[in-house]
Amino acid sequence: MLVLNTPALIWLATDLSQLTESAKSAIRFHALELHVSVISALEIRLLTKCSKLKWGKNPLSRFERALMHHGVTEVPIDSEIAWKSGQLSPIHPTQKLRRYGNE
Repeated sequence: MLVLNTPALIWLATDLSQLTESAKSAIRFHALELHVSVISALEIRLLTKCSKLKWGKNPLSRFERALMHHGVTEVPIDSEIAWKSGQLSPIHPTQKLRRYGNE
């Protein structure tokens, strides 16, 4: 089982050259058991909302298509994790977010 973080999912869906060789190798090795936390949907929404990620007019649809295309299964989160993530500010003041590739 391999759980992708949000940037890995974005790069898998848009720009494989951003992934390291070891990441690509791990993805190939675990191709039938790729997972992503559902919190990645929230992170992608926040990135599109602040224009750090351009995923078209319907980013949720693009997210879902990326999961289907690459055979990625969503891993649920429990209520405690959801509650704590709702307490976070969308972008930490000291965090430098990079722009992800265009559509």
